[in-house]
Amino acid sequence: MRVAKVRPGPLSASFVFVIGLGCSGTQQHEAAPPVTIATTSPSAAQSFATPDPAETARQATTRAPSQSTRCAPEGSFPPLAPEPKPAAPLPCRPTEVAAEKMMSTDMKARYQPRKDKSTVEIKFGCDGLDRVISRIVLETGGGHGGSLNIIEISRSDPNAVTYDVMGVRLSGSMVARPKSPFEIMRSTLSQEAVYARMPLVRAALRTTIEEIEPKSDPNSRTGSGSAFGSSSNIHVLVRVEDASARAMEAHYTGYVSSLGQAQYLPLQRAQQELEQALGGLTWHADSPPDEIGHFFERRYVDAQKRFSDSSAWWIRERYVTLAAHVGTRALIPSLLPLLTPTTKDASSGRTRDLAFEALVSLTGWDPRAPNSGELPRTAEAAANDFIEECGKVPVTR
Repeated sequence: MRVAKVRPGPLSASFVFVIGLGCSGTQQHEAAPPVTIATTSPSAAQSFATPDPAETARQATTRAPSQSTRCAPEGSFPPLAPEPKPAAPLPCRPTEVAAEKMMSTDMKARYQPRKDKSTVEIKFGCDGLDRVISRIVLETGGGHGGSLNIIEISRSDPNAVTYDVMGVRLSGSMVARPKSPFEIMRSTLSQEAVYARMPLVRAALRTTIEEIEPKSDPNSRTGSGSAFGSSSNIHVLVRVEDASARAMEAHYTGYVSSLGQAQYLPLQRAQQELEQALGGLTWHADSPPDEIGHFFERRYVDAQKRFSDSSAWWIRERYVTLAAHVGTRALIPSLLPLLTPTTKDASSGRTRDLAFEALVSLTGWDPRAPNSGELPRTAEAAANDFIEECGKVPVTR
């Protein structure tokens, strides 16, 4: 049950999307996208000492039962949904010849070598997932403009002929801003529309780009090459899962540049493929149903494992912003550590303030409000009240 939660107004399958200069005479191996198969990510934000979600829940459930508090009038927080345990990877699937050929051609056309006369090689890793994908997650965003899109395409019944689509997005750069600071998507896609995109998406998640530089000329005192950079800061994450929770996932958060292109180019190709499947669906500034809240809860728990990444500060801020509008009360224990950042950078301060507003929204209690006859309370004192009172609330088993 949510208490006096104030929300402004917002897909059915599960996809997740996330988005170098070498010396002459050497072979440079471009860093492949960080792909995870049947494993979970490391735990969370060092700059906020954010605990692992499972450990947070374990500690909370061992506390003595609490009486009703302003933070939790019913006496406890609901538990986070358990993360499914993936089955062991299957033997590598047969090669998707057409998809790999298309990826190879496309990546060689898009990749800009850093050295003249370099050659570019495209290689593909193992796909240890089942033939049918049950969940796809796509995240995209831009560092400038305040955007973050989180979309999931999924189905729980393998016999269903459609996939459910859920999404939530934050966009700070719309010229005509909607009444709500966020929008949601709730729809369906036919299984044919999803199946048609999977070969290339799966190939993209297995793609490694390698630049082979020419041997150096001992008679030449200069080398030639080119590099590029940009102020464009992007985020792309793509994840695909089968019914046994085996997964392939890759993400990139950083600047568009010659150094990062080997990582983000395959992800952008997967993003393009998925967005074509989603192209006919629309966003709405509606009040989010419970399904959107639970979807966002799952994504927040996963995303906070990367909150401490050096380039992810703006992803952290936007996730916490969205928590005030589409989060669930199960996230309250995860938000409390953000009130006491261990670093003094500007983003940590903004995240602290955003976490405070999220807690006000999720609890319906604003400890900044003075009691009758008292002076307004300081932000620090109010944050301590949240930490003190909410920190004693157990999580329902």
